[in-house]
Amino acid sequence: MDEFSILKQILDKWCIASGAKFNIKKTQVLPVRKKTFREQFVLNRKSNRQQNQIPTDIKIVEEGKMIRILGAWMGNLGNELSPWAPIMKAIDADLERWDRGKPSLEGRKLITQIVVGGRTQYLTQVQGMPTLVESILKKQVRTFVWGDKKTPVKEETLLAPRMEGG
Repeated sequence: MDEFSILKQILDKWCIASGAKFNIKKTQVLPVRKKTFREQFVLNRKSNRQQNQIPTDIKIVEEGKMIRILGAWMGNLGNELSPWAPIMKAIDADLERWDRGKPSLEGRKLITQIVVGGRTQYLTQVQGMPTLVESILKKQVRTFVWGDKKTPVKEETLLAPRMEGG
């Protein structure tokens, strides 16, 4: 049962019961299933012949586009790196700003945990982190902590728990 009008009725009742407001004007529909279904859905604005069309003021997410849902980015054939670009840019700016203060090694460790960990934790949890993003972040952290110098301790040791020398 994919009838948009029924969904709207359910949401209207829920909003009355909960006291919340649902902004139907901002609603976007993300079609799922096989590509042929998605193409037909976008073309006809309905999931099958028996259904009514979705109102024209409701946006249907196009193939290759992504939308944000509760902090996670969802879409069909979207670029998995797209959600990470603003986060990476913010991390870079934060680390550059902190670096101007010439923090100690202990300070750099804490800054790395707060800035990099804080900015990546939620999206990594809900969506996972692409390996390319992970390798870029590792390099950013290494550069921030050690500058142009070669790391004096093996990376595996640095990443190990404190009781094991990390």
